[in-house]
Amino acid sequence: MTEKQLRRLFNRDLPPLHLPWAQDRPAGVLRARPGWLDRRFDRWFKATLLGLALILLAGAALVWIGGRETLIEAQVAVILGNQVYRDGRPAPRLAARLDKGLELYRSGRCQTLIVSGGKGPNRVDEAAAMADYLAERGVPRSAIVVDAQGVNTWHTAVFTADYLRRRGLDSAIVVSQAFHTPRSALALAAAGCPRVGRAAPDYWEARDIYSILRELPAIAVYWWRYEFRAPARHEA
Repeated sequence: MTEKQLRRLFNRDLPPLHLPWAQDRPAGVLRARPGWLDRRFDRWFKATLLGLALILLAGAALVWIGGRETLIEAQVAVILGNQVYRDGRPAPRLAARLDKGLELYRSGRCQTLIVSGGKGPNRVDEAAAMADYLAERGVPRSAIVVDAQGVNTWHTAVFTADYLRRRGLDSAIVVSQAFHTPRSALALAAAGCPRVGRAAPDYWEARDIYSILRELPAIAVYWWRYEFRAPARHEA
């Protein structure tokens, strides 16, 4: 709004206004922003678009890589835990992982299933619930190994690698969501497992968008710790 328009609006005398962008213009002509502001906004806008594009590209690449299963003849398959309901039933995402592990076991891809999880907010033991789920579907208890301390990906990897080492074994297949298997396999290799395969269920839900965005910095941290730098065991 120009000085003349302000005087007309308030119908009284005002002290002279000295605004760098408020110059008298013909009625109906919009005020232009300063050139430097336009240039700064343009730079920030382009940088934001570029950042979003890179994030989307990285997320798509992560899902694509994780979705390409690398199935090997392994001694064990390790199924990473997830939500378990208060009544002991695995949530659909976890049930899909367990079904994938069951498929590997029945097809002879592995001889032992490691179920790894901690306790969620409802204090239900994830690993015990996972073992029950598999046993109810015909897997002998002797073929199920329970890791009740698998509170995160790295703890699961360390437990699995130690289990294999103590028995002279050298191979495992990690079972989780597609966007999670690359980091899981990286952690297992860093923990000392020589041969690692990946398998993921064909299950997707809306919250996977958030999970993928969270996974991007997590896998970057793992790569920095266990690939770029000398492998060292850290809690993550």
